[in-house]
Amino acid sequence: MHFLKKYSQHITFLFIAAYILVTFFMMFNFYKPSHAWTDENFNLRVNNTFYENINVNEFSLPHIKKGDHIMLECKLNKLDKSHKYLVFKTYSSTVNVFLNGNRVYSYGNDLYKNKKLLGRGYHIVALKNDGSIHPTVVIKLHSSENLNYKWLDFVKFTGSNSVWSNILEYNLNSVAISIVLFMVGLIGFISCFIVFWLLNVETGHLLYSFATAFFIGLWNMCTNGLFQKLTGNMELVALFEYMSLYITPFFYINIISIIKGKHKFSLFFNIAKIFYIIFVVSTVILHLMHICPISHFITIFRSLSIVSLAVVLFLILNHYDTQKPYERVLSIGTLISAGIIITESSLLNVNIHVITFFKKDYEISDLFTSVAILIMVTTPLISYSINSGEVRKYENQISLLKNIAYKDNLTGLYNRYKGMAKIIKLRKNNIPYHLILFDLNNLKVTNDNFGHERGDKLLIDFSNCLKYTFSDEDCTCIRQGGDEFLIILKDVSVVNIHNYIKRLYRNINKTNKLNNDPCDISFAYGIAGSNEVEGGDYDSTFKLADKRMYLNKTEMKENGQEDIR
Repeated sequence: MHFLKKYSQHITFLFIAAYILVTFFMMFNFYKPSHAWTDENFNLRVNNTFYENINVNEFSLPHIKKGDHIMLECKLNKLDKSHKYLVFKTYSSTVNVFLNGNRVYSYGNDLYKNKKLLGRGYHIVALKNDGSIHPTVVIKLHSSENLNYKWLDFVKFTGSNSVWSNILEYNLNSVAISIVLFMVGLIGFISCFIVFWLLNVETGHLLYSFATAFFIGLWNMCTNGLFQKLTGNMELVALFEYMSLYITPFFYINIISIIKGKHKFSLFFNIAKIFYIIFVVSTVILHLMHICPISHFITIFRSLSIVSLAVVLFLILNHYDTQKPYERVLSIGTLISAGIIITESSLLNVNIHVITFFKKDYEISDLFTSVAILIMVTTPLISYSINSGEVRKYENQISLLKNIAYKDNLTGLYNRYKGMAKIIKLRKNNIPYHLILFDLNNLKVTNDNFGHERGDKLLIDFSNCLKYTFSDEDCTCIRQGGDEFLIILKDVSVVNIHNYIKRLYRNINKTNKLNNDPCDISFAYGIAGSNEVEGGDYDSTFKLADKRMYLNKTEMKENGQEDIR
């Protein structure tokens, strides 16, 4: 547990470094993609608008509205081994596929009629050769929501018997990113939760950061087909894609809020968090009650995200010139992420969907979104690390000042101010305590006859004996001043206290024998418990211990003893 507490942040950043390196490697790896896919041109009709002989994978599809009817038609030269399967990806639409007028595949018609959530993902349609010379393939779609993005994707034919393996290979970069984000988020969240639960270490920023990574990884798994492959349920894919997208801004706002700490704009962060909680809970309830599919809230989500992003950017950039280093890291990272997202949107608006790196094509949405997400997830962690470093520096300075303020220079014991702080803490938590007040005998005689240096040694020797005797964590050793010493014992029985006194006598006898001089250590003491005075008052308890200490000193003088062993 000590290892986890000490190295939790090191482990955290090891995870971060791992997924950044793996992601970078997978994005720019040089694997040879599968050549199992074949493109064919289609005639496209959206309601009454026709587009002839287009490659759907390269054509900039028009935006469609809820209820629009779409038909794609392709006349093949022949249905050979390379065209055993038709594979395409749709979003929130019914699907019906016909081969030579015969329906060979159907999805979502009943869901659409019952106004339920339509899934999104890959459709794998087996095409059996019926002997036609020029077979015709027709895809009919019926949209269940407004789709102002690429609503039909990856329309290809294949003869491979490992279709899913080829799909995941085709999306290898996105799959790799999603797995790394998902696993790092999951493992990191569980690790931080264990550290928080068992060690009571503050890990809120890490919990939210890893939750962000987890849900973004889940979202990516839904978009690239991996989650569909694992579950086989396109409605579940759509549900998790929407939910992971909807909930992520809540975590990110919490990260920023923790890093920024309390300030005059904290109210805006709290309002944004409340709105997101209400939004997510409402969408889930309405979806589960079949009142409104979760996908219908995407417009509200986008509006809410834009407003939240604007607020966060304003708060982060506010007074940039006076920000501390960790705040500037956060500001720069957020600006870069926002810039990437804006660039992505601009390119898509001018119908640029693909860019090329190292002779490889990348979907803009996959590449740009993933990079922006990596920056958004890692920047707060780096920022918080810098902040934590500064906090630790100040904490060390404060700890040093406390040691100076609370320590007695000569003996190394705590001084009376530490004693007062200890009592306040015990009283605050209603913990009973005992006081043992010691008065060192013959210090003045030692100073007068053997010098103050020997008198100081007498004080140090007695202090060391107190340290060795009262070394338990429930004991606090204090030099009240001069030749008076105080022991504060937290919730200790009287029997144990007398055992401590016996042990102290033994330690002092050993010290006196080792010194072998006439300046023996001798003391009087008095014991009092907080339960002996009304309300456990410290002053009253101390006075009672002082009274008993003087009674002990008087008894010693009357008996002609300097010490009782």
